[in-house]
Amino acid sequence: MAKGCILSNNLQDSCFFDLTQTRTPVLGNTMLHVAACNGNNDVVDLVVKKAPELLFLRNKNEDTALHVAARAGHNLTIQKLLEAYSDFQRPEIAKEWLQFEQRNNAEGLIYLIRLENNQGNTMLHEAMMCSKCKGPNIFQVLDSYRGESVSESCYESALTKINKANQSVLYLAVETGHKDTVILILNKCHKDVMPQGISPFMAIIMKRDKDMLDTILTNKQEWIHLADVNERVALHYAAFTGFLDGVVYLIEQCKSCMNGKDKHEFLPLHLAAHGGNVQVLEELLKYCSDPTEMLDKNGRNILHIAAKSGKYEVVQYILKTRANIGMINQKDVEGNTPLHLASKWCHPRIVYDLTWNERVNLRAVNQHKQTALDIVNEAYQVYQSQEKNPSIRQAIVEKGKDGVSETKITVNCKDKGSETDPYKDRVETLQVVSTLIVTASVAACLAVPGEADGAAHNINHTMFHFFIFSITISLFSSISATVILVWTRLGVLELLEYALDWVLPLLGVSLISLSLAFMSGLYTVISKKGWLATTFLVITLIFVVAVSFLYILFFLPSKSTMKPLRYISFYPFIFLAWMAESGTNHETHNM
Repeated sequence: MAKGCILSNNLQDSCFFDLTQTRTPVLGNTMLHVAACNGNNDVVDLVVKKAPELLFLRNKNEDTALHVAARAGHNLTIQKLLEAYSDFQRPEIAKEWLQFEQRNNAEGLIYLIRLENNQGNTMLHEAMMCSKCKGPNIFQVLDSYRGESVSESCYESALTKINKANQSVLYLAVETGHKDTVILILNKCHKDVMPQGISPFMAIIMKRDKDMLDTILTNKQEWIHLADVNERVALHYAAFTGFLDGVVYLIEQCKSCMNGKDKHEFLPLHLAAHGGNVQVLEELLKYCSDPTEMLDKNGRNILHIAAKSGKYEVVQYILKTRANIGMINQKDVEGNTPLHLASKWCHPRIVYDLTWNERVNLRAVNQHKQTALDIVNEAYQVYQSQEKNPSIRQAIVEKGKDGVSETKITVNCKDKGSETDPYKDRVETLQVVSTLIVTASVAACLAVPGEADGAAHNINHTMFHFFIFSITISLFSSISATVILVWTRLGVLELLEYALDWVLPLLGVSLISLSLAFMSGLYTVISKKGWLATTFLVITLIFVVAVSFLYILFFLPSKSTMKPLRYISFYPFIFLAWMAESGTNHETHNM
């Protein structure tokens, strides 16, 4: 009996040994990796007891068991693994540590905690990226090794150790909302250690988390001046992203940050204008006595920046504020006014607003002796030399002022060129169709059903009334479509596309109205023949519905995200897809 038990135990040990030597095919995880990933502490204890060498093995991603346990949020498993790693009294563990030349368990644990995988992540990075951790906080687990200086080193690593994405442990803790961990790091890290990599304020501002912002600055007030590689502090990013609550809070904490410039010499004021954040800009201007003095390295004020970057709302706000009048005609280092920049960078709406503002000097010239109109004309000539025909259009209004005429321009700077050519056949076809409908409608008016001696005998008939309304709608819809199609001859691509958007619905209304006029007119004539009139009416209605359906297919599937329209679009889309597939199958069969 005893011999049988021994054989059974030997067999179990042999099977267990085989399992410890097995790795998963994709990631190359050992048995300990799998147990740690799943938080199976009983299996972890068994593996540590019988195969301690697995503690020091890494998978294909260079993950230790600590990495995978941290990634899965199993902090109790991490605690067990750390206890196993620090058991230097055990000969098997001490032997494995010799390869790392660690003289004591404190050095060994610090080495393991700082060990990086292929993404440059330590176990602390992986723990912070897990949004749902089980068990005590990872840093509370490490605090149990205070006497061995492990926890102190970890708090320092939380600020200075960055992964390949340039993210510190603190940054990831802020990003994933581990507020308790952030407070622990702030309270226990050395006061002289500053965060490395991407600023944790970046994560706060992107999440618009004012509570986390207050948490950090309450503990580390001096970090409000923490700058990144672009020399930007928290206020720069809050202004650029439009985080109004953050901007108000940061200014309350440090008004001098208003005057801080990044390496491109942008102030928070400039970044707010570049980001198109009017409310933030309005708040920042409360603390700016003279915005004409707040210039970047190119000598540009906030109106220059908004005009160049196409921030229409910011331009409108500045033009409406009389206190900002000095910026309107201010020149940068190249002599460009905001109007020059808006013209050069092709922002039509901004050019329009600037040219129609009485305070804007349209004749201002830059260092190249160019007005805004000269810049537009130069761009036009460049496109012409490249055999392109941009749709640059000038609307010139002569305005007498002290005997001097001023030229106001609006510009649409897009290189559309000969892109109107593909629409030519389509426009001509639509013109023919609209003209035919006009002709048919007029002919129907001249041959009113039941007319005799210039008077309509069926004038009291209900369907005759319907005929009058239908033929009127058909006639004027087709005339409107014809007039709109004339616009397409102006050669402006935007106008052509806009015209086509209106013409197709108008022609659809016209065609359907003409069909209904035909139906009601003929029904009026044959209404006394009951069976014939009824049959005619049913057949005609069926065909009117069919024609309407086929015409509606031109506008489907709808691009709208509204659910009712998407449901309406679904079945016609399926019908069109079925037709396309049938055509493809037929061609394939013929081949």
